[in-house]
Amino acid sequence: MDSLVERLKKGVEAEATIVTRLYKDGCSLSKKGLPKENIVIDLDKIHSILQEKRADYLFASDDWILAIEMKKNRPNIKFSAQQLQATAKMIENLTHGVKVENFRPVLASGSLHKKQKLRLSNHSNHIQFRGKPYRIEVIKCGSQLRQILS
Repeated sequence: MDSLVERLKKGVEAEATIVTRLYKDGCSLSKKGLPKENIVIDLDKIHSILQEKRADYLFASDDWILAIEMKKNRPNIKFSAQQLQATAKMIENLTHGVKVENFRPVLASGSLHKKQKLRLSNHSNHIQFRGKPYRIEVIKCGSQLRQILS
């Protein structure tokens, strides 16, 4: 049986997995300290998936899978949640039959106002993955992605 990382490598175009850094629209995340066995997929480079709404990146190791949306400025919470939800559904399809230990939807942002943080805690903005709701984790642009893995 394939590991999570092996399954994802088989399921997407090779050029989408050559990601040296996570950077979109002025927002970046550091890959420093991530598990050695991992894959980062730039979802904008996947041509076989025709969904308009999707997050920017997918990170996976043998224990974790993250859907990552990146916004330098204040994000539109509802639209970001829709992008993360579409990505969660895509991940479900790509990983059918493979055990996923830990899933996290992640929003990397340069700034979030208090009202936006409250909207994130609203159940309507939780992301469904394999029948369970997940709260969107927020990380500041420029941070290390490994913060989410602890």
